[in-house]
Amino acid sequence: MMVARARALVRERGWDNVEVRQADATTMTVEGFDAAISTFSVSATPDVAATLERVRAALRPGGRLFVFDMRLVPGGRAAPLIRLFRRVYRRLAGWSGVDVLDTARATFAEVRLHGGAAEPAPWPPLVALTAVR
Repeated sequence: MMVARARALVRERGWDNVEVRQADATTMTVEGFDAAISTFSVSATPDVAATLERVRAALRPGGRLFVFDMRLVPGGRAAPLIRLFRRVYRRLAGWSGVDVLDTARATFAEVRLHGGAAEPAPWPPLVALTAVR
């Protein structure tokens, strides 16, 4: 349904430079993209490292990946609640327990955080980043 809606939006807006594809992010073999966007999906893949590696390979040099996702790293007073979120997210979304931010830093040459802090705070358990190939 999301893919169909995205394709309809591209048609409605007349965006001839946008292509919507549905693929398994851990095994896809595409290349030549200037940018990719992931919202609440990388963390729910069974292999976060393979997903980010495939996206990096799909991007042209200088291409960017924007990620807005869960980052369930317990810390501070929010630790008990984040541990609860981890259990729920693992059960409902198949979360593997792998940290998206740490994996992005290991995969991409440059990772920039958004939100004004050098490191995301433990609460809310979210991360917004741009990774550059």
